[in-house]
Amino acid sequence: MFKKILEDSKREVSGKNAKKYVSKIVQFHRIQATEGYNKAASLCKKIFEENGIEAEILEYDSDGKTMYLGFLSPEGWSIKKAVLKIDDKEYANFEKENISVIQRSIPFKGEVDLIYAEKEEDFKKGCLVFTHDFKKGKDFARNYGCPGIVTDENKSKFDAPDSLQYLSFWGEKLFGFVISPREGEKLEKELKKGKKKAYVDIESSIHPSKMQIVSARIDGEKDEEIILISHLCHPTPGGNDNASGVGLALEIARVLKKFKTPKRGIRILLVPEIHGTAAFISQNRNFLCGLNLDMVGENQFLCNSPLLIEKTPDATPFFGNYLLEAILEEVKKEVSNLQNTFKYPLFMSSITPFSGGSDHWILSDPTIGIPTPMIIHWPDKFYHTSFDTIDKVDEKELKRVGVIAATYLYFIANMGRKEAEWMARIVTQRAKQRILETSDIDYTVDVEKKNLDSIKRIENIDVKSLKKEIEDLADFERKKIKIKKKKTLKKGIVPKRKFMGPISLSKTLLEMPLSEKKKFDEMMEKYKDVKGTLDLAVFWADENRDIYEISENVKNEIGKSNTDFLIWYFEFLEKHNLIDVER
Repeated sequence: MFKKILEDSKREVSGKNAKKYVSKIVQFHRIQATEGYNKAASLCKKIFEENGIEAEILEYDSDGKTMYLGFLSPEGWSIKKAVLKIDDKEYANFEKENISVIQRSIPFKGEVDLIYAEKEEDFKKGCLVFTHDFKKGKDFARNYGCPGIVTDENKSKFDAPDSLQYLSFWGEKLFGFVISPREGEKLEKELKKGKKKAYVDIESSIHPSKMQIVSARIDGEKDEEIILISHLCHPTPGGNDNASGVGLALEIARVLKKFKTPKRGIRILLVPEIHGTAAFISQNRNFLCGLNLDMVGENQFLCNSPLLIEKTPDATPFFGNYLLEAILEEVKKEVSNLQNTFKYPLFMSSITPFSGGSDHWILSDPTIGIPTPMIIHWPDKFYHTSFDTIDKVDEKELKRVGVIAATYLYFIANMGRKEAEWMARIVTQRAKQRILETSDIDYTVDVEKKNLDSIKRIENIDVKSLKKEIEDLADFERKKIKIKKKKTLKKGIVPKRKFMGPISLSKTLLEMPLSEKKKFDEMMEKYKDVKGTLDLAVFWADENRDIYEISENVKNEIGKSNTDFLIWYFEFLEKHNLIDVER
């Protein structure tokens, strides 16, 4: 049903053109609410307009005080220089390497004692501290009166020991520098012999500013719209994260503009990640569905990074997950075997459950109700480092993802009754397959019937007979496998959402005393294997489900849950006035 769109997209989408856009974007240091980000936004607006697409730049207050959907807006930041010298050797220089300063560092000039801190009691008032742990380091520095930190923390230290990690302060009034793991190893040995004198010169300012969002539209016959979203922020170079997503969004927009006007419009949003989406959605929620592009250009062999399609959460059922899966299966038919009897891909890919962490986290929250899958590559050897350069971005991969995304967007934008009925059959087929594989038939039937209903968001078709097919198979399976009667779960607390959108803890944790913050971190470490269940649990909190039912749903969705951990978490949220709880 979508194959003509797929072929048209293959013909029109240019990986070379998308990479050209990426190469322009990586030149800007794109920290939220800064001059570099704003210049990149202006460039993107210009590219849209050069391709005949009307675009505008929207502005939202960004002052460290204004809240959007429970998210605290970041303050504006300006920086002219940042230099760190130790024993007259230059360890960091913002002008040479933007990532060498911890973003949003406050100004400081002068000489200061530099010490090594291996544990909390090593932090000394007035000293600059070298630490391997950025997260704990900044908390201890604030608590013990240290003006700043130096760190070599780096998730890619084994793959890229000479790279620098992208780190940022979010409201902590500190300054800091980043050095490579290789340099950090040497510095630790020297500091264990005794403190050193460090010279710091940072010219920067923290101030109220504006967050900018680039908004463009592919016109449709109706006022209804679907969203293509990608975050424009992150430091230079930020090639794959996320100049690749933005560059490809620009290319997809160029291509879709050439297609016949669809029934529904397509809104392209280039945003500061999370914060920009929260600001925009707090004032604009009338969208049918979306697609998030985040890290979509990886050279898979350099980055060791497969292509993933991340589905919406089960609490926000959506037929688009199955549509993307079907499109991916077609795109994977790249080359034939020797006798031309089978086609297979030359790239790695997978379909994964919802994980969050980007703009689709906000859009797909049931209280927002804009189901938005994400296309991403993960893991990435050079994620959030100075080595995320343009040479890691692959034209072929950009084209692959561009074809998938353009096909998905145009199919939904132009969906009529015929396409909707075809989509309903696909959902039903996948639902039946899932019923045969599930350990909880009732849960699966409920989700899959809602997947069918989600088609009616786009085109109002009758799906009663298809729901009956699903129910009939479920009944047959129940009888065949003689399902044991479910145990009656004991009653627990009933969480109730206080506001729209996901729950952000950034403001709460920033204002929390160190003693309480340490207890929070200890719980996150203790239950790190199920830490990813927290957002899903919040999504299932609909004012009717108690904690035990929520925990069961999370387990059905991703295969794991811990009820004790969820009880602790919801009580923590209640204590900090982030959620209500009925007992």
